[in-house]
Amino acid sequence: MTYTIETKYNELRLKKERATLVSFLKNNYTHFGSNLRILGLITDKSIAELQDVFRAYDVDCELTGEILQCSLKVADSERKIKKLEFFCNLNEENGALQIFTFMPSNDLYHIEKIINNTHGIHYLWISPKTLDEIKNKIIDTYSETSIIHFTAKRFDNMRERCEIRPGFKRSFRYGGEDGRDTLQELRKNYGVLPRTIHFKIPTVSEFKISFRGVFTFNNGDLEFVISLFQYALEQILNSKRILESSVYKRIVEKRKFREIQFDEINPVSIALSSAMDAKAANELINLINGSEDFFPMNETILEGSLYFTSTLIDKNKNESFIINSTGKEITLVKDASTSFASLLRFYQFIVERMDVDAKLRISD
Repeated sequence: MTYTIETKYNELRLKKERATLVSFLKNNYTHFGSNLRILGLITDKSIAELQDVFRAYDVDCELTGEILQCSLKVADSERKIKKLEFFCNLNEENGALQIFTFMPSNDLYHIEKIINNTHGIHYLWISPKTLDEIKNKIIDTYSETSIIHFTAKRFDNMRERCEIRPGFKRSFRYGGEDGRDTLQELRKNYGVLPRTIHFKIPTVSEFKISFRGVFTFNNGDLEFVISLFQYALEQILNSKRILESSVYKRIVEKRKFREIQFDEINPVSIALSSAMDAKAANELINLINGSEDFFPMNETILEGSLYFTSTLIDKNKNESFIINSTGKEITLVKDASTSFASLLRFYQFIVERMDVDAKLRISD
């Protein structure tokens, strides 16, 4: 059996195109174990730049056709060296990056550490409402679907009613064959939305979806799971397109006796489901201060007809941008070095910590 797996890994390393890779995984995933993981990411980097990023973290990389084949050696809990492998495919037209791997879930942090600390790359964040939509689409298509495990959370400022103590934050972790009914009851009674869901569809597939864009495939129809992955990807790519419409340019005009420099700035906005007042703006600053994501500087909050502004430092990406608001929306103003990833991280922060119904839009 070990020889068979080694042979299959050697075949896997020879795959040159995504379609060939997916076909191989579909037919051979059982040789590697039951957990094929597909990590969704979005980036503004080229495949060559990604190769340089991984190599900076001592990851061995080899580009074969369209597939970037990567491996790294790490020490396990007993200090034994083990080899972790993953395979990357990048669509450079839209920045969609897929990583296929059989590494255990508790080893994924080796990849996540690289992603979190790198400029211009972010995981395929699935918003609470998008994950709920995916769940409903699956159940509507396959009525016999079971949910055997899930995590769920009531997000801040949720507008949906719940019947029991609506003013409280809460989270749940549940395992059981009746998870589908339990999740629905928790949604009704406690107003929670899912974070991770483990689906089991008889004669079709068994898989898990995480809000971090990790699809864990256990068995069945791989193409079906990839179709769900593509749906989630389209949602985040739409957000990326909006964020990339934000422009910061330093323009130099030559006049007869001197040069004139000025900035061209086209911001984007986060439309809020309810307008902020000075109290809400202060609460937002406190949320940011208490987070591990951002650090606020030079904040100004003027009451009355609200005016609120602050410069935020992305602690992971080491990038900065300005936020300001007059109540109904939060405008994001980047500088020359700010990538879409930092802006997306802040939008995720607003949705998960302040307003689950907030929407991105191109500023007027």
